[in-house]
Amino acid sequence: MQLSLDRTLNQFVIDGTPAQGSRRWECLVLATLIQGQHRTATTACGAAVLNSTLAEHGQKVPLTRKQWSLVWKSIDGMFTAAGRPQALALRLQHAPRKATVGPWWWQTQPGDAIKLTGVAALSRDFPLPGLSIDSNAESEAAICARLLFGQSFISEGQLDNALGALSDEQAWRWSTPELHALIQLRKVEVHALKRDFPAARDCLQIAEQLICQAEVAEVYLGPTLTLLRHRIDYAEDATVAHQRILAALSPQVRMPPGTGLREADARTRGLMFNLLALCERRWIEQHASRQPQTQLLAHAKAAMQLWSAALFCFFSSNQHEHVQNMCANIGYLHQRLCDLGVVGSPADALDWYALAQAWHNRFDLPDNSVWEYIFIGDFWLGRQDVRDLMQEPDALGTWAGRHPGTLHFYEFSLQRAEEIGDPRQTAHAALNMWRFCRAGGSFASIRDAKAKLESVLDTYPGLRELLVAEGYSPPRRR
Repeated sequence: MQLSLDRTLNQFVIDGTPAQGSRRWECLVLATLIQGQHRTATTACGAAVLNSTLAEHGQKVPLTRKQWSLVWKSIDGMFTAAGRPQALALRLQHAPRKATVGPWWWQTQPGDAIKLTGVAALSRDFPLPGLSIDSNAESEAAICARLLFGQSFISEGQLDNALGALSDEQAWRWSTPELHALIQLRKVEVHALKRDFPAARDCLQIAEQLICQAEVAEVYLGPTLTLLRHRIDYAEDATVAHQRILAALSPQVRMPPGTGLREADARTRGLMFNLLALCERRWIEQHASRQPQTQLLAHAKAAMQLWSAALFCFFSSNQHEHVQNMCANIGYLHQRLCDLGVVGSPADALDWYALAQAWHNRFDLPDNSVWEYIFIGDFWLGRQDVRDLMQEPDALGTWAGRHPGTLHFYEFSLQRAEEIGDPRQTAHAALNMWRFCRAGGSFASIRDAKAKLESVLDTYPGLRELLVAEGYSPPRRR
């Protein structure tokens, strides 16, 4: 059969006979099955993937069962009008009694020649993943804390406690649809570890329904859901499932990422979101005295949304160290908003710093950066209200890390910065230690901090100008 599909115009040419689609998506649907190499029942394409593809090209809500029925009926009508109904029946396949719900596949026949042309307009406003539906710093911090409990229970093998934390509907009531889907996938993993496969599949079904309804969830979690389904089959009975899994996944091994199923490299995208958020914060710092508060708050909101998206990426890929770093960066955003008089309170910053410390301690993460210590030390040294907050009994009960009210905090920060070898971190750590010691430390500690600061500033002359440009006042040389 000679078949040409123009996805832009939604036009077919079937063995030389032209046909026009009447329901907008006929060409794109068939092109997705063909281009994605959905050729057999084991590599079939589900409604979630097709709905996600349509959403990418402007379809705002997933098609209903009735709408899918009309799409397939329209395609059948075009092939019938071209005198080729049997040609379509031979190639377009679906699961038994699943004509309107899928999955579907296109079984290419010997001698077929298929040409795909045109590209439908892509959606230019693809949503960011996020944690809370209101993007509120307080609710997102609470969600981050709940995720800490759930994930740490999984890591420690406390599976019943993990299920308890993940099943607390009240805790997740403000979560985004994609986070709800992620929570269900985490529960799938826990049930599978407990070898409760019926419960695992129930959670998998809930996750699939959520992913079908949220385009962003399908991109970030769709491949995970597909893989989990195969992992459950293998864990339940590898002797029976291994052949089926090989048949389903082997064709995908040689396919480029994103072919047939859109997927995101969560770690790389999370790092991209983080970089953009850092730039938003820098914009606020540079324009705080020249722009109206509405503009500054708009950039602060953008930064928070980007960091929320980054957190989602790192939660979904179990990148605990990056989660800690994002919590510290969010804390520093609120710290700078306070310092610049834009908005916020020191308590918001301290909540996020406490979360960063909690993730660090719970997962025994390495101290391969001391920016968190630099941020917190600078906050403590520069504001009396921060010192007052951190002396309150509630704060002392929740703060899980070294305390910036002790010389050891600054000594550790400086020593670790020197071990890491980053001159900028070393300069900041030495400056913070010098400031702390001036307020009540020993003369020996003051001299040591100043000597190390002067040494790194002499070795890297541009650092002094950078510190001054950032608003710091390093001590003058004698």
